[in-house]
Amino acid sequence: IGGVDMNDLACGVKSCAYNESNCCKREGIKVDGAMAENSASTCCSSFCECGSPRVTSACECEPKRVTNIICDAVKCRYNEDKNCTAKHVDVTGSHAMIASETECATFVGR
Repeated sequence: IGGVDMNDLACGVKSCAYNESNCCKREGIKVDGAMAENSASTCCSSFCECGSPRVTSACECEPKRVTNIICDAVKCRYNEDKNCTAKHVDVTGSHAMIASETECATFVGR
């Protein structure tokens, strides 16, 4: 996953296998919500429940806050050609069990 800009990502999804100290172990994430009008209608589709066999060693790199974010929420003012341009992004859903229980709290409508 690669975007135009790098984003400062703070992930509050403690139940995600990629979360370590509010940082992400992935090279980048994807936010879904093509029809989203608000943050509650978005989600981090890169979410992976702790203990899931989907987690591979290739995605278990050093946790970091700066990453690429691909975004399908085209009605968000930070979306530019499906790349997030927000300097800081918060993903929330501390007790999420599935991706749809997460959200991009940084979403702002156009």
